[in-house]
Amino acid sequence: MAGESCPSNGSKRLAKREQFAADLKWLMSDARGRRLMMKLLSDTRMFASTYNPLSKDVTTEMAFYEGQKNVGYRALAEINAHCPDAYFQMMKERNG
Repeated sequence: MAGESCPSNGSKRLAKREQFAADLKWLMSDARGRRLMMKLLSDTRMFASTYNPLSKDVTTEMAFYEGQKNVGYRALAEINAHCPDAYFQMMKERNG
């Protein structure tokens, strides 16, 4: 209706983005959250090569693993954007 104000899609997206950033900071502020995120990043094989010369279908296998890596890269980009110090802390904890 005319005269009523409703939040625009842009402001809703911004609010969701800010909530996501706050949630990620909360997760990464605790050693348990950093361990969980390290497991996620490791499971995406983003720290490993996707090439396996012994594979029966190298192209398909590499495409699958590259897709997994993309998930890890996106998660890492979010960490670096919102709480980069927590990433370094996570790596210190991982390496003992």
